[in-house]
Amino acid sequence: MGKRVKKILYRTTDGDPQESWYYIVDPDDLLEAAYLVDAYSIYKVCNSGDKTCLDLNKLAEEAYNDLFEEYDGEYAIYGDDVIERINEKFNMKLELEYCPDFLIIDEEDILWDEEEMEFSESKSFYTVVVYRFWDYRMHTWVYEIVDETIEISDCIEYVCLDKIENANRTSFCTGGIGNHSYVAYLSKNQYLIKETSDWEYTRTIAKIVNKKELINYLKDKNRDVNYYFKLIHS
Repeated sequence: MGKRVKKILYRTTDGDPQESWYYIVDPDDLLEAAYLVDAYSIYKVCNSGDKTCLDLNKLAEEAYNDLFEEYDGEYAIYGDDVIERINEKFNMKLELEYCPDFLIIDEEDILWDEEEMEFSESKSFYTVVVYRFWDYRMHTWVYEIVDETIEISDCIEYVCLDKIENANRTSFCTGGIGNHSYVAYLSKNQYLIKETSDWEYTRTIAKIVNKKELINYLKDKNRDVNYYFKLIHS
């Protein structure tokens, strides 16, 4: 049996947080989403009850035909006209909501295309894997498309590289108060470096390096290479 995955390292299509660095998150935080960027005619359908897409499309076809006969070709028929007629004729209460650029896939979600005038399931659209997090500064959800991932076992034991100075508890590892750096041994000639921060709006990053790269990292942080290698392999 393979190792259970505890964390995921991921990169985004928008570029790495730093050169060769990845963001690190829990696997459950990576979600499948319908890619609806620039899909201005797509709306989420509410109050559809137990109706399926097939059921609703039959109602939409009948509603459209009613409107076509009523207008006798003199007026254009729009998507909201069809929805309104469905509600009137079949005693329903369908409502439409704007969709975000990335709609997290829900098996029960039904979408309405105003231009095509048809219903479909959210999973029928092109989907991507995204990481969603709350931006406290902008007060909105941010979605990042995940471009590359690396799985990490949950058996990792980290060695902290921080050095604390007196009561100020100043970390000299990553350049200032509240910043922390950790190293873990993964496998032969593979190590994981993780950097975190106590500051607001910062995110944990990590990268996998070989022994030579780790030695250079420790030297850059002014750490005793032999001392920390003993801790990492103990």
